[in-house]
Amino acid sequence: MCVRTKQEIDQLIAKLPDEPCGLISMIKPGQFHGVMEWEVLKGRMLSYPVYDDPACQEYHTQFLPNSVVNWHDHGQQSSEVIVCLRGSLTIIQEDGEQLTLKEKDFCVIKRTVKHMAIISDKPTEILAMTIPKETND
Repeated sequence: MCVRTKQEIDQLIAKLPDEPCGLISMIKPGQFHGVMEWEVLKGRMLSYPVYDDPACQEYHTQFLPNSVVNWHDHGQQSSEVIVCLRGSLTIIQEDGEQLTLKEKDFCVIKRTVKHMAIISDKPTEILAMTIPKETND
């Protein structure tokens, strides 16, 4: 559950730079997570930790319209479940498969599968879960 109000979130989004400014250092659960430079090619995103456990790691993530998330995977061990809470996004997998998620839609991306996302022209929110927790190995 996100503990920030809509007004606080809107203020944080308004203060973000046009371009990513670097990876923010590691934080404790519940703190502002910030812009993840390694994922965003275009636009802005805010990501808040929701749950952090060896079995599952969850983030509530908000994207500004027309953002583009770079190609990435979640390692050898972790699959990702993405639930669209608001707006819409298109997930593109390395084999060319495309899936558009709208509100209440979800998808599972199997471990090691490279994928990217293109955010619609409306603000979009997702819940992203890596199962089990993604490691930096």
